Amino acid sequence: MADKIKAQTFKKDQDPELLKKKEEKKAFKQLKKEKEQESNIVPATFIQKLLGRENDRILPKDKLYIKIIKFFFYLLGKAAFIAIAVYACIYGFRTAVNSAQVYMIGRDAFSKRTSVILNPSNENVDKQFLDGLFTSYYLSKTNLKNNSKNSSYIIKTYDLETRVPITVVWGWKDEIDIEIVNKVHDIAWDFNPTVVYKTEVDEFIESGTYKVHFVKQEDGRWRVNGIELIEYYDSPTAHPTKYEDKVQADVTMGEEHTGTAEDDTPAASTP
Repeated sequence: MADKIKAQTFKKDQDPELLKKKEEKKAFKQLKKEKEQESNIVPATFIQKLLGRENDRILPKDKLYIKIIKFFFYLLGKAAFIAIAVYACIYGFRTAVNSAQVYMIGRDAFSKRTSVILNPSNENVDKQFLDGLFTSYYLSKTNLKNNSKNSSYIIKTYDLETRVPITVVWGWKDEIDIEIVNKVHDIAWDFNPTVVYKTEVDEFIESGTYKVHFVKQEDGRWRVNGIELIEYYDSPTAHPTKYEDKVQADVTMGEEHTGTAEDDTPAASTP
């Protein structure tokens, strides 16, 4: 009986159809196994491309390292973005402060400069503001504090027109040149009676367009370091008359307003 079963089993093993099915089944299992292995292989990443190894393949055991590297680059990118944003805010704030300072310093500098030139008296309180508006180099070069150009005159009133353009001064700049228009109109004046020997001038002060050089000092404040006239504007009232002409004009004007009293007594009637 046993020999008969062995004989039948041997026949089945030798059956071509059964052998063919076994081969197909074996081939199918092999193909399935290869597909499973391929699904566990990760394609090349940008890191491999960056290193010139894009043709390499990463096995499952290397996935953890790739994740760590990606996370590191993610943190690095976030940190770089935050740093750029912070620096942009800082320099944006500095740009706004610089622009505002240059605008205000420009207006105040010409206002005080005009006041000190037209009224060089030591009693002029505007002299105390010069150190905060001009550099020591400019003050020593021009002797603005101690100028006495118009000491023979008394400037009663004047109109000042100063136009400072709104200029963007970037946060990293330490100096800048700006063109500023400064005109002095309608100067009302008289000779200073306390000055015995008068020093007459041809013009009280120049008007026109100036090229102004601003520099940023160590204390963070901007100051004027240079002023250059590039376009002259002739203001008629900025030219005083001669002393003799002024006196003669005053005398003539006084005579015009002086007259003889008329006799209001009625004339006697002719008999």
